[in-house]
Amino acid sequence: MMDVTANIHEISYQPLSPEEIRLVTLQPHDTTDTIACKIEHTSFSVSDQDLKYEALSYTWGSPHEFRTISLNGRTCEVRENLWWALYHLRLEDEVRHLWIDALCINQADIAEKSYQVSQMDRIYKRAIRVAIWLGREEKEDANALQYLEEIHSNGGLPEYFHFEYERPTHSFDPVANEEWYRQHRSMWKPISRLCARVYWTRVWIIQEVQLATKATLYCGNDAIDWEIFSRVLYSAVNIDYHGDAEEEDIRRQLIGSHASRMYRQKLQNAIQGSPESNSLLALFCNHRNSQCFQLQDRVFGLHSLAYDCCRKAVPVDYAKSLQLLCVQLLEHSLCHDFEAKDMLQAYQLAQELLVSEASEEFQTYVTSRTPKPFQAKGQGIDVVCYVSPSLGSLPDSYIEGILNGDLELYLPNGLMSCINELQDRRRKGDVLNDVGNAQAVSSRVFLKNPSTIPLLFKPFQETKKEKQNISEIRQLPRYKDILASVAHLLRDGAEKARASSTNADCRLFFTSHGMIGFAPCSIREGDLLCLIEGSTMFVFIRRAPDDRSLSMVGRPVVYLAGLRFKGKSKENHPKLHFRFDFLSLILLTRPEAVAE
Repeated sequence: MMDVTANIHEISYQPLSPEEIRLVTLQPHDTTDTIACKIEHTSFSVSDQDLKYEALSYTWGSPHEFRTISLNGRTCEVRENLWWALYHLRLEDEVRHLWIDALCINQADIAEKSYQVSQMDRIYKRAIRVAIWLGREEKEDANALQYLEEIHSNGGLPEYFHFEYERPTHSFDPVANEEWYRQHRSMWKPISRLCARVYWTRVWIIQEVQLATKATLYCGNDAIDWEIFSRVLYSAVNIDYHGDAEEEDIRRQLIGSHASRMYRQKLQNAIQGSPESNSLLALFCNHRNSQCFQLQDRVFGLHSLAYDCCRKAVPVDYAKSLQLLCVQLLEHSLCHDFEAKDMLQAYQLAQELLVSEASEEFQTYVTSRTPKPFQAKGQGIDVVCYVSPSLGSLPDSYIEGILNGDLELYLPNGLMSCINELQDRRRKGDVLNDVGNAQAVSSRVFLKNPSTIPLLFKPFQETKKEKQNISEIRQLPRYKDILASVAHLLRDGAEKARASSTNADCRLFFTSHGMIGFAPCSIREGDLLCLIEGSTMFVFIRRAPDDRSLSMVGRPVVYLAGLRFKGKSKENHPKLHFRFDFLSLILLTRPEAVAE
């Protein structure tokens, strides 16, 4: 779809009215390779009988490879993949009406481009057919479409196509199914290569295929109906077949291919009667591995599959900055009932993929928004018993003081065991994680019964009693080795912090039962490390001096590699209720790449 602006500035476009689109009239082929086309205007207001066209679904291909066509009597350059599509789609004796984004949209007109992209659902639904151009035939998948046609024509497909969500509704013969797969053994490899083509990985083709009422696949001179393609592919990936290593590898490729995912979604659409709508943020996350050239298209390329409310809240506008697009996408998502895990992961992913850095513009957009707060539950995990000075400016004298025992360092037995284990891993080549994005975040935390707040911190009260026996701990034979391990952790952490442009001021922290990680400068001993329920996100909370309220004060980067968390049972810990405003939610989920 719209990866970059095409090299077609020679075309003189006439403005479109809101109901109009342009169509390419592809002339019949002649004895030469000259491709002749005309551009005409038509309107959605005309009847289906008068509005007959096919919508092309393809990849733009390399921006450095062009060929020429005749367009409205003038020579025009198009990308090579489009040229080959037009070459093979020409009919013998009649014209062919096509909607092609590169030619039917004035790519240099941002306002027109934005509006036309917002109309993709109408364009692809009204088309009598979507022509899926996979590209020219290649050696690895030569004759793949012919093989699919042959397999379908031979019959004998496993008889469980009257199903719902890929669940057979009646019994079938597994022996006959295996024999069916085996007799076409030589054909599956080129078919698997066809399903691995770049076309299937592009974000734009998702809505183009899903919105199609009818579709045909084209590869070189070959063509096949979508229904045949999906029926054969469904049979191949769903039968219970066990072959040799090469056959198993081919089946894995088929099952895991983007093409297989596409037909499954298309199949569900057929059962439901229409493409399944979703929130724009959910679509964005579900298709995060699909590719596009312009980052905006990770959102706009799925726009036509989103709920109406999402489309209105996040309109297609290519003049919009990525920062504003990200903020609009995340802000509107608070209107939907996301689970905590889904919401936190989605916020982090959106910032990671759309915002390369946390600019002043991004911060301004975030702070100017006041959507409803996001609420989540949590649970106390462990209490912080040690916080280092700033790692970015850690003096050597501090580490020397640790090694010499001059600094009082409280290390409970559970924590010492974990530090020792971590050091063993270090000797084997395991290295400390990057400092990541330890964030200072301020937000409110609630308990249904505030009188239970002291219970949250009971483990810390217990460790205070143990702290009185620190002189006994210092006499342990392994104590000096543990101090040496702490010194190594501090040196490693200081090296990571100094190399970080975002977290040079972070601290190393330990909890009483063996959690080790990096914390923002706002953290102090006695803070409670909590886990947001249904996620892997940790936060620090702090109680007020009067034990009547709680507040969240930051997000750690917990280093878990090589550790066995030995905390006590959390079943009886009081439940926490977090209420994040928009800014806090952004900060909490901000990846290091976009941290300030």
